[in-house]
Amino acid sequence: MFSANNFYQWTYETYLKDKVFSMLTYHPFGSRGYKNLQKWDLDQSADCDINGFDFLSHSSVLMNDQEPVLLDSMTTWKKEHTPDNPFDTIIQIYQRIKQDADLWHSEADKAKWEKEKHKFKNTVEHFLSITDDISFMRLMFPGILKPILVHSELHSQDVKQLTQEFIPVYVFWHGLISRDWYRHWRHNRKCTPNIKRANADKRFLLYARAWTGSRAYRLNFVEQIIKEDLYSNFKYNFFELDNGYYYREYTDIDIASYFPPTEKNNSTKFVDQILLGHAKDNQKPTGSNDVTVSSDSSAYIDVNDYESTSIQIVAETLFDTEKIHLTEKTFQPIVAGQPFLTLAPPGTLKTLRYYGFHTFDHVWDESYDSIVDPDKRMQAVVEQIKKLNALDAEQFNKVYEKCLAVCEHNKQHFFSDSFEQQILTEYDHNFKRAFEQQQEIALKDPGGSRFWIADEICFNCYQTDFFYEKDQFYLKYLLSTIKEYSEEQYQAILKQYWWAQRLEELS
Repeated sequence: MFSANNFYQWTYETYLKDKVFSMLTYHPFGSRGYKNLQKWDLDQSADCDINGFDFLSHSSVLMNDQEPVLLDSMTTWKKEHTPDNPFDTIIQIYQRIKQDADLWHSEADKAKWEKEKHKFKNTVEHFLSITDDISFMRLMFPGILKPILVHSELHSQDVKQLTQEFIPVYVFWHGLISRDWYRHWRHNRKCTPNIKRANADKRFLLYARAWTGSRAYRLNFVEQIIKEDLYSNFKYNFFELDNGYYYREYTDIDIASYFPPTEKNNSTKFVDQILLGHAKDNQKPTGSNDVTVSSDSSAYIDVNDYESTSIQIVAETLFDTEKIHLTEKTFQPIVAGQPFLTLAPPGTLKTLRYYGFHTFDHVWDESYDSIVDPDKRMQAVVEQIKKLNALDAEQFNKVYEKCLAVCEHNKQHFFSDSFEQQILTEYDHNFKRAFEQQQEIALKDPGGSRFWIADEICFNCYQTDFFYEKDQFYLKYLLSTIKEYSEEQYQAILKQYWWAQRLEELS
């Protein structure tokens, strides 16, 4: 079982401790950007400061497994970089330009600088001019080996675009973390698949608490449910406010417009039946513990919700995309022993079956899982809801009974060692393959971004072939580092960089 930090510590100990790799993690806390960045220290017993230079990692690993990869946020890093961040190389570049002529200490360096400083190109401007929004990342994750991106999404165009700068490693992170979050519910008897739920107060359960960002599609779904006159058979967790937005300010959809005002206090059925109904539906039984439910409550199992409904409509984090990023939301009904339909990208149910879960294609039409167009996919889900809603009590009981064996299998499988082992075996294979790819790429690009940066900052930026004494020391350190790491890469670097061979001759 893994919490977030335990998982990162385990990853570091298992795959990176015996390597000179740095690992960068972030804790998004539901944000849409990269927040709370943390750089894990290298596990080195020796002093990491070598004659004034930071200890250089051979590669970096960015753990982007909690949230979907946010390419738009990454491509703003070029505009947002400042010294106040965890990326050492960018800080060093800023420091270099700030030091200016004071960088040179020897008399020879000072004399040479006076003659050539008119050719000097601002270090920051130089790197901005030779990098695009994606290639700029090599300044943030430098190393002699290509950096690794650990992610948790499938069929992702964003990940595909980042392969220019990263080697991707997929892990079903939420499969692991959900087992940790939900572990105690395994022993709750009320989370057992139960035919009595077929006669629950409401047939459908929908959590639509958050609807900003990638979750905006949920407003459209709620609108469709109301337009189709299905809302009265739903138990909602719908909030008017999310992330500081009132839903009418965030979208053109005005759900309340489907309900004319009533004579009583001039409110609307939207208020009476959706918002007030939500409050009534979610009223805790007498004597139960009060739990504050918010848009961040997707890892919480409300037993009362599952005892008072029959089927959950799982509204995943992503929908209007082909990338699959399954989260704890998908496992809520599985843990609670509930049948489900999904509002998620195409291939979601296929992915669940790959991991050993069963779905309900023998009970209702699940062809919506293969529909690429999001509007048509949503409509297909609505059609299944309409059909289930139209069944009389006897018919619905017969349908529901067919679901129970699947629910029981899924719950048992979720908590099984085989499910966890499948995820870990897959992760292990992907990580080891990434290490192999690093070596393959290193033969074509010896020295990686670390030597590319050194070449640009020590020579091209200053438009010189003169070895400033301070740079010469630094470059010799780089060469000795790579020679110790790999003789093969060292020889390739001597051929690729003119100054590497000359430094060897000077030595």
